[in-house]
Amino acid sequence: MGKLTYFLGLQVSYPTPSAIFVNQTKYIRDLLHKAGMTTSKPCPTPCKPHTQVLSTSGEPLKDPTLYRSIVGALQYLTFTKPDIAYSVNTVFQYMTNPTEVHFHMVQRILRYIQGTLTYGIHFGPGPWHLSAYSDSDWATDPSTKRSTTGCVVFLGANPISWQSKRYVHLSNTSQGSGGGMEKSSLFSGIGKGGVLVVKGIVHDKCVNQAYCSCKWCGLQ
Repeated sequence: MGKLTYFLGLQVSYPTPSAIFVNQTKYIRDLLHKAGMTTSKPCPTPCKPHTQVLSTSGEPLKDPTLYRSIVGALQYLTFTKPDIAYSVNTVFQYMTNPTEVHFHMVQRILRYIQGTLTYGIHFGPGPWHLSAYSDSDWATDPSTKRSTTGCVVFLGANPISWQSKRYVHLSNTSQGSGGGMEKSSLFSGIGKGGVLVVKGIVHDKCVNQAYCSCKWCGLQ
């Protein structure tokens, strides 16, 4: 059968005998065509910094079908583009009743992937060292006052697990003199949790050489 080169929108290439490169260039082109943005001007980031909007900002879309379809497709794109995970998570929060403002945010993501068509993830040999990085925007959602957290876990230099999600519970850890310490403990714990889960999977595969560390989280 030969080497795998394409599977469910994932394009696989082998730049060296011991390395794998995975991207979704064709998938992105199809998505841009669907959104009518094949000739759109690329932008350098998937979202503007410090841009938080209310769930009710702007006029509701008359037909939210396209919005929901594009956002759903963008979620699948995060398989090889963890750099858009936060932005996609944000626009996903408005799936119930999207507005024109929210659709402009989706278009920003599409313009970003237009400029990063060939980007993907490289997997190569390296040490069995698990490390994680985590961060949070710390309660900047103006509608819910909740935080969106992010975490990426590496095995050596290879990213193997990542996520961006809105924190389920409201928190009062920013109150009082111990707030900063509690924030650090909370979000570094997210990174450590991700490492421990992946370490368990690695050990289940009879690879006992892996060791853990948590690269510290960034806080506002």
